[in-house]
Amino acid sequence: ETLRASGLQAYKDLFGINSQAYLKPYERLAGIYALQGRYREADRILGLSMNSVKSDPDKRGFAIALVHQATVRLGQGRGEEALQLAQQALGLAREFSTESEWREGGYLVRVGTILTSLGRNGEAEKFYRETLDLWKRLGFPDHPDTAAAHIGLGLLAGSNGKYPQMQEECVAALNVAKENLSPT
Repeated sequence: ETLRASGLQAYKDLFGINSQAYLKPYERLAGIYALQGRYREADRILGLSMNSVKSDPDKRGFAIALVHQATVRLGQGRGEEALQLAQQALGLAREFSTESEWREGGYLVRVGTILTSLGRNGEAEKFYRETLDLWKRLGFPDHPDTAAAHIGLGLLAGSNGKYPQMQEECVAALNVAKENLSPT
């Protein structure tokens, strides 16, 4: 952690305070804290991250920080707060980023995942399907976000007793993963 803290300062000095590259060490350190159940520390680190990118003109860095904070909130069992943060991130990304950039961030899948955890399956399904449709339209049907969407759809189908559909979605997710792991 001490090494990571000095790394944060090095990134700040190298890339500037509002750079997205500067967010990476914050995200990683907050992720370590969250995995350890140290949500208060993760919140503090993500708060620093959010404060450093609020003035970013395209708001992409702020949207990324919001999504990470949503993930921490979800881990804390604060699903409604997580949903609000993820939806805010999605809105910012749609407003300030190009079409492919905001999809690349996986914002749709994150909102779907949070909705699933809240038991709002009908709403979640719409986000998963939108993820698949958008990546297909962009010409990247095997993007990693599509694997996450297929898994989400599979979980929803399984929770409704639709096991053949669940298997179909899980196989589709595995095929996307194989495609992304295959050497080109």
